[in-house]
Amino acid sequence: MVDGLDQFLAFIGAVVCLVVLTRGLYRLWQLRMSGWLDALNARVARVYWKVPKRTLVVLPAQAANVWWEMGQKDGAPCMQVVGEFFFTNISAEPVLVPKTSLVVYGARYWFIPTSHRVEGNILVRQAQGYLYGHTDIPSRGLTEGRADWLILPPVRQKGELLQGRACFIDGYGNEHWTPMISFAYRE
Repeated sequence: MVDGLDQFLAFIGAVVCLVVLTRGLYRLWQLRMSGWLDALNARVARVYWKVPKRTLVVLPAQAANVWWEMGQKDGAPCMQVVGEFFFTNISAEPVLVPKTSLVVYGARYWFIPTSHRVEGNILVRQAQGYLYGHTDIPSRGLTEGRADWLILPPVRQKGELLQGRACFIDGYGNEHWTPMISFAYRE
């Protein structure tokens, strides 16, 4: 009876050792596969899944290159605001700037602050060439861009100074704000 019990306990011990060894090897394989998959994901995620928080530095060009003028759209008076900007891509990936907006600041009755936000168009110069369009800014690259906004109805009279901040939204959805800009009236 003791021989049968010894054989049974030896069998149970062998099964337990086999299960522990198998689980250990499986866990080791998981970690190795996990490391391999992480390395693969790191290459792919750099482009597809990891979204950079800050990609651009935007600066307005000289004061003569930021201006506004009165115009008409569908017979109604409007303001056309135009600005030229320098874009520096500080990320490791190419960046597209598909959207822009302008926030115009003012005061009602000389002391109540007001703001007005409008969306506009942005065209960026190609890195190699002189064509403007919706092109990527290469990694660590510097390029120029031109933005324009239409404000309906006008918020300033002819000859008045227009002050505001431009916001450029990159392809990752990050907003990049300029410092306060003074847009001079131009005829």
